[in-house]
Amino acid sequence: MPLDAAVRPTKIRYLVIAALAAGTILAYLLRVCISPAGTTIQGDLTIENDVMGGIYSAFFLGYFWFQIPGGWLGNKVGARVWLSLLGLIWAGATIITASAHSANVIYWSRVALGLAQAGFFPVVIMAIREWFPVDRRGFASSIITACMSVGALLATAMTTRLLDRYGWRDTFFIYSALGAAWSVWFLLWFRNSPRLHRRVNSEELALIEARTTPKDDLANSHTGISSYQVFSALARSPGMWALCAQTFFQSFSYALFITWYPSYLEKGRGLTVTQAGDAATANLFMEVIGSILGGILIDRIYRRTGSKWKSRSLMPAMTLAACSLLTAAAVLFASPLPAIALVSLGMFFTGLGKTGKWACTIDLASGHTALAFAIMNMAGNVGAWLSPKVVGDMFKKLAESGGDWNQFLWLVAIIQLAAAVSCFLLNPDKPAIGSGD
Repeated sequence: MPLDAAVRPTKIRYLVIAALAAGTILAYLLRVCISPAGTTIQGDLTIENDVMGGIYSAFFLGYFWFQIPGGWLGNKVGARVWLSLLGLIWAGATIITASAHSANVIYWSRVALGLAQAGFFPVVIMAIREWFPVDRRGFASSIITACMSVGALLATAMTTRLLDRYGWRDTFFIYSALGAAWSVWFLLWFRNSPRLHRRVNSEELALIEARTTPKDDLANSHTGISSYQVFSALARSPGMWALCAQTFFQSFSYALFITWYPSYLEKGRGLTVTQAGDAATANLFMEVIGSILGGILIDRIYRRTGSKWKSRSLMPAMTLAACSLLTAAAVLFASPLPAIALVSLGMFFTGLGKTGKWACTIDLASGHTALAFAIMNMAGNVGAWLSPKVVGDMFKKLAESGGDWNQFLWLVAIIQLAAAVSCFLLNPDKPAIGSGD
């Protein structure tokens, strides 16, 4: 073996992000698959629309209430065991859904799925903090955020094709098997720290640790304080409040696009169901591309400037403001095509800045990342839960009064601008816990 090959750093950290990305795709596959199968399930079990609406919202009920407990337990148990256990619970909850013969059983199985997935992403970001240095966390986070939309896309594309061949029950059983297989493999292969993984050589370990600044190490050392002190520090942090506000507005806007945007295109722009679905899919695709490029851009800005605020806050604030302007500009076009193109471009800019809040969570909370992420995600879940209700009322009034359907786009533009302001006010250079770097 050549000498230079013997000392070349291993790349286990990239396999780690691939493993976490696969888990993310499966999480969203199991989360979203009920939507394309919804009408089939309704016909099979004779479920009315209002009851099915409750089933759709059941996931977010569990997801909301277990965010903080899930993040706290993840900090205590560790990513390896906790993520594997949660994956097995997802699989079990989906098996119950597939075996159900009543709406009530499906409802509670979806609550259980939400409970299990609530603890997943707070611990994923904890794993990113352990395996990636400060100047690579934007890239690592961008892969995870992109895979959320990838999972949603696959759930729609795969489920609609598998339904005709296997039916909704067997389709869900297949998804459950995939989730269980990932969980077992992850438990056997993953380690909580690169120091514990036997495939990581000393060169890769040195590479990871060399890019973590001394101040970042100091911040990560504040793990001996009590949970009360952690909550108190986060509650007093202006940065944490700005992070939660940003996440609330971004989740509010994202939920609009995955729920009511196709209806807006049909009713407000005269598109067919298929055309509206294609436009909604294009939005998700543009956000995936933006998320990946945004992670790279965030890291590059940080390496050049050494400022977390410029990379994690200013850049996302600018991209979210651009999204707001593009969405507002879409109102000016009577023709659907240029309006849709502007909205899709806006989603690309949203993706560019989306990763910033993941990196900011690590910066603000240091060794208590999972708990801080759970709080942030809880705020986002409130926005995601509230959003469809607000727009549903808006659409009902518009249908009754014959009003301007472009009010939908104005709402999106205002919400994105509010998210941009929240980003601008967030300073990750001033952590809530620890000294930062």
